[in-house]
This record gives sequence, structure tokens and C-alpha cells, in this order.
Amino acid sequence: MSAIKMNGSNSPTVIHGLRGEYTEVNGIKMFYMHGGGDKKKSLVLVHGLFQTGMMWRRVAPRLMEDHYLIVPDNRGYGQSEKPAEMEKMTKRLQAQDIYELLKQLDITKCVMLSHDRGARIARTFAMDYPEMLLGVCFMDMLPTEYIYQEMTCTETGTHHWDQLFKLASFWR
Repeated sequence: MSAIKMNGSNSPTVIHGLRGEYTEVNGIKMFYMHGGGDKKKSLVLVHGLFQTGMMWRRVAPRLMEDHYLIVPDNRGYGQSEKPAEMEKMTKRLQAQDIYELLKQLDITKCVMLSHDRGARIARTFAMDYPEMLLGVCFMDMLPTEYIYQEMTCTETGTHHWDQLFKLASFWR
């Protein structure tokens, strides 16, 4: 069974078993996939940097057996609208986008799984909307600059993200 539903071209757009839709949140058109089990067991999957909701395609079929999945393409990624202004790409706005999407879907409680930059979005969501979360999982989140500066040489050399901090001037 393929985990990808094709849209008629050779471009995969929707994880098999989920529905792909667009909605308006905070002034942008957001693409998301959703479906599966009971909405009372909602699970939001938040992708990372240079990825889309399709990154979850291998685990989503198993997860949707027991959970209702909400898999957005974050603002500026995949099939969601890309704002022209960089100041409209903050993690706070992206967390607010997910909050607005959940409100539109009448979801009041969820668990959030997040990866990489998506973990920063999920962390912001957890700080801003704690009443909506039953649980949250942060995977492969880069440490903050403060934490990185407190690490020993041995600690910093054991992770792939060390290379990103060596490019600090690039990110400013």
C-alpha cells in the first residue's frame, strides 16, 4: 500500500488515507491534510525546516488507525502560502496558524508531535496555548544559542547541528 496519493501529475500531494484541503488563517492560505480516527484523539504533526507535511508519510498510516491526524504545511512551506515579508515567518505566527486551524476544525485538545524547526513552533504553541495540549513531543530540536554556548567542545562535536552554529552569521 502506498502512503502517497498522487494528484494526477507525478507530484505527491496527500498522504494516503488523509484529505488535503486549504483554509485561510491569519491572512494566508494554508494547506493541511487531515483524517483518521476519533477527533477526541487528535494528533498534530508539525514538520521541520525545508520539509512539508509529507515528511510524516511513512508514520501517518499507522498513526491514523488510532488518532485523528492534522498535518499542516507550515506558513511558507509546501503548498501553504509564502508571505513576501520575512517578519511574517515567525514561529509565533506559525503557532498561531496551527491554533486557528484547530479552532476551525473544532479541536479543543490535542497531542503535538514536532520535528526540527517544527519543534520550535510546537514549543511556542505550548507556551501560548497550553490549555489545548494533552502532550507534546519535540524531536531533533536545535538548542538555543544560549544553551549551545554553555556546552563543552565534546558535547558540541557529537551532534550534526554543530555545523549550523558555525554558520551563525548566515542566520542573522
